[in-house]
Amino acid sequence: MTLNRSSQGDGINLAGGSTVRVNDGASLTINMNTNNGTESARYHNAGIFMEHGGTVVTGRDSKLNLNTSIGQAISLGMARPSDGATHLDRWGGYGTVNAFRRNGKSSLTIGEHATFNFTGRDGLVFGNNATFTTGTNAKVRFENKGRGTAIDFGDNSRVVFGKKSTNTFHSVGKGPKSGGGPSGSYNAYNYIGLNENGSILVDDYATFRVQMDNRGANPWDDVINLDSKHGWKDHPLFQANKGSIVDIRDDNTDYYAELISVPLGSSTNVVFQFNNPLYVSFMRYTNSEGRSAGEITGKLPVGIAQGNNPEHIGHGNILYIANGSRRSGNHIEFNGPTGTRVNPGAGRYTVYSLNQDGRNVVSRNKMSSVWTDIQGGAMSIAGSNRGLLQKSIQEIHFLFGHFPLQVAFLQQIRHTELTQ
Repeated sequence: MTLNRSSQGDGINLAGGSTVRVNDGASLTINMNTNNGTESARYHNAGIFMEHGGTVVTGRDSKLNLNTSIGQAISLGMARPSDGATHLDRWGGYGTVNAFRRNGKSSLTIGEHATFNFTGRDGLVFGNNATFTTGTNAKVRFENKGRGTAIDFGDNSRVVFGKKSTNTFHSVGKGPKSGGGPSGSYNAYNYIGLNENGSILVDDYATFRVQMDNRGANPWDDVINLDSKHGWKDHPLFQANKGSIVDIRDDNTDYYAELISVPLGSSTNVVFQFNNPLYVSFMRYTNSEGRSAGEITGKLPVGIAQGNNPEHIGHGNILYIANGSRRSGNHIEFNGPTGTRVNPGAGRYTVYSLNQDGRNVVSRNKMSSVWTDIQGGAMSIAGSNRGLLQKSIQEIHFLFGHFPLQVAFLQQIRHTELTQ
């Protein structure tokens, strides 16, 4: 089934609690704004819309294709912004925190061996109690054009990339280069954002890639923002399991924008956990092709004693958790094939830390550090407290170094395959 809409309005608009279902082997394509209208109201027309929550589910071997132009792919559990709000608004018209969110449950489930493709500005904009799950061997692709978000969920939300699924997120233009000022901030409208108690799981052998291009200097707009401000967390907020691939690249040239961040508040026991992954790579100031984004802006003022602020260039944080207390228990941990942070086991990983600012041949070719035979470990992440970070670096060198542009670790047994 193909649904084409040229006039203003949603593709499918249903009452709260309704379900859109694409059965096993079936296909649904929704093409919005086929005449390329630019009226401001179209910025909040969705392919599928249910204001008070609802369900979208696809079956095995199914296909769901959403080409939604300047609006949203799927909007569930969200009030609609005013017609006058456009993409030029820093928060996409949705305000900060949970201003427009409803509490009815909202979910998108992609079936086993199913395909989901999105092209447009905003992707999934859901309220509180939201879930997005991709099935075993599913293939998911987001192609965001302009200043939009891919995943924007409220409190108590969960994203699960299922076993052996391939999940690719590519954004072109989330920032001033698409017009206007900055797009998104530490308190809302990041490319992938979940609020209080939100979490992301990359399950066994799944692939999760995020590629951010043509951003310019876009301050405070983290790529993945897990905005949990309160309480003790009883499970990891970001977790990657056995055999998984995590690859995050962002060409934002502003100092203030992490790849994965818990930006505010006093949460404790916040954990970013990696359990025997195949490959993990974090790249700042780097486009989707792995090339330098150029000069970095937004360097910390000289008089501010926080974080790592090299004298020549301001390499900002790759990962960040706001609570600056060492007693918080906030940390990143890496567990090898049979190990844990207490008993590392016999796993072997190679860790690369590259420091490239692109200003000259020497710096472009400089490899800051290489560590081999890494089995596992953990380190504190405590705000921008420089002393704590330096102490953590002494405990185990597998992540931060000197806040490099790129950090990657991969199983040595697969090194040749991955670098060919």
